[in-house]
Amino acid sequence: MVVLPKIGLTIGYQAPDKVEFLHRKSFEYLKESYIERVKSAGGLPVLLPNIPENVDDYLAYIDGLLLTGGLDVAPSLYGEERISDTVRLASGRRDEFEQRIIVAAVEKGIPVFGICRGFQMVIVAMGGTLYQDVSEREHTGKHTRDPETKERANHSVSIVRDSILYRILGSDRIIVNSSHHQIAKDVPDMFRVSAYADDGVFEGVETEDGRLIAVQWHPEEMENRNASALFEYLVNSAKGRG
Repeated sequence: MVVLPKIGLTIGYQAPDKVEFLHRKSFEYLKESYIERVKSAGGLPVLLPNIPENVDDYLAYIDGLLLTGGLDVAPSLYGEERISDTVRLASGRRDEFEQRIIVAAVEKGIPVFGICRGFQMVIVAMGGTLYQDVSEREHTGKHTRDPETKERANHSVSIVRDSILYRILGSDRIIVNSSHHQIAKDVPDMFRVSAYADDGVFEGVETEDGRLIAVQWHPEEMENRNASALFEYLVNSAKGRG
């Protein structure tokens, strides 16, 4: 019997006071595209409810970790007050859970792949900071959805040639989708920036050993070889842990 690598996926959390239906009960959720991409890459998707006290139990079970997209990371996690009206906070419960599981996964050497919010979360969890909104940084291009059509923006990203990300994607220039308004500011020393937008915004980070890679765009919504390769890299990195 083939044993598939178990990939833990973080999921959104909606608190009861924010719910206008379901009789105001809390619920947790995830876009199906994340699940489908892990399945297509040969992994077994395992959804991880936001229970901070169970982080060690989850990590004892899974072989790899996928940090999915979602609402904004709380500025309090990187020592700032909320200064922008554009910040749409995720649940504090999700922030706490993801911060704990990232730190623990890195310590245990479990492969980690972060997407959009997941990219921002790994930076914050390991001691970095964010711009609360792209407007705080001068000469920044378009990274957010179109306010009328809700379509993601598209732009070019340059991949550093001697990076692990370059080896995964096989290209030093790709077109990506974009729907974020928070961006990385101070990147922790443990990371190398491996991808940049034309305006200089950081779009990819990685650790030297390649156990943690994160991108600012949304490959789960892209139907091309570059996007598939990222999920395959995570699954292949997790295979030896089963």
